[in-house]
Amino acid sequence: MRVLITPEWYPDASRPYFGVFCREQARAAARSHDVVVLTWLYDPTLRAAFRVELEADDGFRTFRVRFRETRIPKSAGAFKHVGIASVLLRLLHEGWQPDVIHAHEYVAGTVALPLGRLLRCPVVVTEHYGGFARGIVPTVDRARARRVFERAAIVCPVSRNLEGHLRAIAPAARFETVPNVVDDQVFHPARRTRTNDEPLRLVTVGNLIEVKGHRYLLEAMPRLRTQQRVTLDVIGGGDLREELEELAGSLALNGQVRFVGQLPKREVAAALRHADVFVLPSLGENMPCALLEALVSGVPSVATSVGGVPEVLDESRGVMVAAGSADALATGIGALVADLDRYDRKRIAAGAQSVYGYGAIARRWTDVYTVASCERCS
Repeated sequence: MRVLITPEWYPDASRPYFGVFCREQARAAARSHDVVVLTWLYDPTLRAAFRVELEADDGFRTFRVRFRETRIPKSAGAFKHVGIASVLLRLLHEGWQPDVIHAHEYVAGTVALPLGRLLRCPVVVTEHYGGFARGIVPTVDRARARRVFERAAIVCPVSRNLEGHLRAIAPAARFETVPNVVDDQVFHPARRTRTNDEPLRLVTVGNLIEVKGHRYLLEAMPRLRTQQRVTLDVIGGGDLREELEELAGSLALNGQVRFVGQLPKREVAAALRHADVFVLPSLGENMPCALLEALVSGVPSVATSVGGVPEVLDESRGVMVAAGSADALATGIGALVADLDRYDRKRIAAGAQSVYGYGAIARRWTDVYTVASCERCS
């Protein structure tokens, strides 16, 4: 099928990690379908009304519409829509017309639905936004989301937990959960053998923001080092880095905890392969990509029981603990480490890859697109 993917969030040169999970979904879909990505970005530096940029990405084209605002009241986004129209006209002139439009985020759905009516093709909407689960979506935006969800052919939350929150908003919508995807060409297991004098290596990956719960993991570290030598690599960047570094210093964790910042995907994968345990201390998640990547890498994991985590993590893969508690994290990590030899890294990786790898998610999208198209025909 020809699939036009329209993400509200999408990485570019200035924001290489922004919405990277949307690009990974596009890469998965492109394994089985003819994919074009059409995304947009407000750019106040533009002199022209809009500019279209084109790049190739692993076998599919990505069109980026950069736009500025007009000076006319009540015409916000007009240049964005003109830019989008110019891309569609170019595609149609080439003879490329989508069979399905796939929007990522309900805001992108407000663009995709009119395009679907114009081009007479179904619209699928993937929802990633954690604000629905945290109850922070304003009433006016909930109403906007309901209209998008109930008019789409299929809505695809990334976790069953998120689906429950969306059903409360849009009970008439049709839902099919499709989880986040992992690049299993980059993330894969490696044999990890520790020597007796080597410290236990923990890794956590995530933006340094409050909801990721890093402070609780740092506060758990002094409890862990009374049992054995432990190191922690904190991968990710964000506004809390300085504050978290100060907390690590106050806990006398200097030399034990490394803040390594944002890393490219391949370096994250290498760090995971050399880790003994992955830790996700979040206060809220939908379907955490970092946890999926750790599991596809075969790393036994300790994660807080939030959002979609219970859908992913069972006792053969690791340990779940209560969120917002340094004691719970320390206890959970200690329990996993005490029985670390029983976790089969190859088995963890194979099981996770079969559900979250590129091939598995590509098959899921084929099923969704086929059903959406059949619904339109009927």
